[in-house]
Parts: sequence; C-alpha cells; structure tokens
Amino acid sequence: MSRLNVALFIILAIMAMNSPCVNARPKTYVHIINGLVAKYVLNIHCYSRDDDLGHHTLPVSGHFDWSFGTSIFGNTVFKCDMNWAGGHGVFKVFWEDEQLQRKCHFNNCIWLAAIDGLYVKDLRINRFVFMYPWQKYLIKLPK
Repeated sequence: MSRLNVALFIILAIMAMNSPCVNARPKTYVHIINGLVAKYVLNIHCYSRDDDLGHHTLPVSGHFDWSFGTSIFGNTVFKCDMNWAGGHGVFKVFWEDEQLQRKCHFNNCIWLAAIDGLYVKDLRINRFVFMYPWQKYLIKLPK
C-alpha cells in the first residue's frame, strides 16, 4: 500500500470511530442543581473544547442538564463558570477519570451547588461528596 493510501485509511478510520453510528459508548449526562438557600440564584456557563452550552440562571432548586458522547481518545472535559452572591469559580464537572466515573456510575454526574462549594453525588453510596470550595469575592457584596 502506498503512503497516501495508508494516510487515507487512517483518516477514514478515525472519522468512522467518531461517527455516532459507530461509537458504541453510551451517552453521558451531567446535571447541575442549585442547592443554595433562600433567594440566591446560581449563574452558570458550561462548555467543552467543542461545545458552548450558553449562560443560564438557576433559581433555588433549579437545574441545568445536558448529555453528550465522550471522545474515543478519552479526553472529553466539561467545565462550568459559576457564580452567586457568596462566591464564584471555574469547575471541571466532567473529565474522563476512573474515580469520577465510578462516582457518576460511568454516565450520570449530578452536581450540587451549596453554600460552602460544589458537591458531586457518589451514586455508589447515594450521597453528595464535597469536591470544590467557592472562591470568595474580594469585596463585600450588598445583600
């Protein structure tokens, strides 16, 4: 086989593996829940290298959910910029790591924003586990 044929074969194989028809990986679901108290809304902006999911304002107990197929290369990452009156931060809410995958039962990551930070639900024990603290604002915001 010539080098050109080999290169074309490799390109077509990669394209086929990324095709939804060929990719047998199950969809992954991510849920962000506003678990803040009383009147505090949670502003979020979630994105990956390939997808921008837009800006959303979640009321107390509100949620934002999405699903996606992971990369065959194991490098899918989703982050969310989050802020509310008591803090802010940029948090990884999905990455292809075995420890996170086990907590999420491999395809269902549930995140809870609380007063002290962000929690992920460990579905094996049916309990939220603390993952990230909020960064505090340098100035005091009015109430």
